[in-house]
Amino acid sequence: MKSILYYALIIIGLIFGNTAIAQQGDIIPTACATATYTLDPGTSIHFYDDGGPGGNCSSDGYANNYANGNCETITTICPAACESLNVEFLVLSMYGTSSGWDWMVIYEGVGTTGTILFDNRAGGPDNPRGTDCNFMNNNDVLDLTTLQDQCLTFRFYATSVVNKEGWDAIVTSSPVAGSGAVNVDVTNPTCSADGSAQITNYDNNATYTFTPAGPTIGSNGEINGAVFGQQYTVEEGGGGCATSFQIDEQLITPDAPTFDITDPDCFVDGSAEILNYDAGSTYTFTPTGPSVDASGLITGAAFGQNYAVEVDNGDCTASSNFQVEEQFLNPEPSFFGDTLMGCSPHTVTFTDTSTFLNASCLWDFGDGNTSTSCGTVTHTYTQSGTFDVTLTMEFANGCVGDTTLTSYIEVADGPIANFSANPMTTDFNNTEVDFTNESTNATNYIWDFGDFSAQSNDVNPVHEFPNGVANEYTVTLYAIGDFGCMDSTNLTIIINNPDIEISIPNIFTPNSDNENDFFQLINVQNISELDLVILNRWGNVVFESSDIDFKWNGSVLNNGAECSDGTYFYKITAKDLNGEEVLKHGFVQLSRGEK
Repeated sequence: MKSILYYALIIIGLIFGNTAIAQQGDIIPTACATATYTLDPGTSIHFYDDGGPGGNCSSDGYANNYANGNCETITTICPAACESLNVEFLVLSMYGTSSGWDWMVIYEGVGTTGTILFDNRAGGPDNPRGTDCNFMNNNDVLDLTTLQDQCLTFRFYATSVVNKEGWDAIVTSSPVAGSGAVNVDVTNPTCSADGSAQITNYDNNATYTFTPAGPTIGSNGEINGAVFGQQYTVEEGGGGCATSFQIDEQLITPDAPTFDITDPDCFVDGSAEILNYDAGSTYTFTPTGPSVDASGLITGAAFGQNYAVEVDNGDCTASSNFQVEEQFLNPEPSFFGDTLMGCSPHTVTFTDTSTFLNASCLWDFGDGNTSTSCGTVTHTYTQSGTFDVTLTMEFANGCVGDTTLTSYIEVADGPIANFSANPMTTDFNNTEVDFTNESTNATNYIWDFGDFSAQSNDVNPVHEFPNGVANEYTVTLYAIGDFGCMDSTNLTIIINNPDIEISIPNIFTPNSDNENDFFQLINVQNISELDLVILNRWGNVVFESSDIDFKWNGSVLNNGAECSDGTYFYKITAKDLNGEEVLKHGFVQLSRGEK
């Protein structure tokens, strides 16, 4: 059979006709349009159809892969001057439709009048295979004469919106040996070195002409003596293809920022200023947050944070570090007591919330007793009455501050708090609990349900704890008597995870009708882990998964051969939200019915 396609093409010719479009990225032709593209020297592009890339010959191709029904799409690709094209097809798929044959013709040159290189139209000169679809199967190669500056034109036609046609190719513009093109490799300048240029195909027996004159060539092709920023062209022997180049001077690195750092004192925060601030440069802080004004003053810095400041003059960068410290403040102690009212003897735990480090403390509990402990302290009042509580703190630098909570603690004889709850244990789908107050000698009540909800003053409240959350909540009842005396007690309400809920179908019909096409769990609730194994009647594994949302499509491991209709055994090992295992097993019927 005669070869009709190529796997790798080297196609070369003259550029003429349509105006070329400079091209460096992918080429995805617009349906029904005509366009010409010229590649940059030495570059490769990806050329593929607009549905793609590429199609295939299977019945489930890419839906609406190419939407140019009843029209031609003509795309011409040309190499850079003094170069040739190399085309590597990864996919080339043409297919017959009910209304006609979809085809591609490839021509040498610009337009559709050049030599035909490939033609799969019905009866085309290179189409002895007639209705083949995938032209890549036989790795066909068509050898062409290598000519400089040769274009290639692709002419594609589809009778309707198709889903199996398409192509995917890599097109490269490559220098042609002996074309006279001068290949110049330009190295861009950096912040530490000037740019440079070198003729990579230098021939020390050839003569090179620079325009304007001035540069010279070293023994290895390096270009010397060029004026920085000047655009030059160079050509070999006064003819051939001229190549443009420009060498740029080393970039200027700015001076690293220098700072005037002001230390903090007891009255003002520290500050920082960039002494050599340059309004024409950009300053970047790491981490982000601070900014610098037109005078160089830095604002917005977090106290105690070490920052890097990078100055960027548009070409190069330099950086240095600074840190600003916060003002020294007199301490302002803060604290709270856990039970402010109670009966003698009444124990109160006071918690210092000031969070000051390296400070000395003095507690005055108001009943003649003191403590020098910091943090959390506990004191028992043995006398009834109302007491002020004062916390005094002193820093190592001598700064002193105090806070007094007046009439903060009240001690008296009082009630006895007691209550019951129904239920005390439930699951998170049923979280309503009835509380029965069994306190004595009390007139007012405060309920703290331990779930960050609002407190209640009801005598016998009904409370709903958070749904969907397994947890334990400590419910506290504060019972208040006529004299404001308070007693408290608590119970723990346990909200458990609910049992597993799972429904398993006994039949599924994987016939692609979008109804019951998969074997999967139904109404799955309260499962944390799952392992599934499905066996055929010979005990062979046809599917397994650890995904709670698994879907078996009726094929071996979901990507192998279709399983026959029949009965299959499944085994499911699931864990509930408490980590307990639950085993499920049974049979499922696979029935595709008639296709």
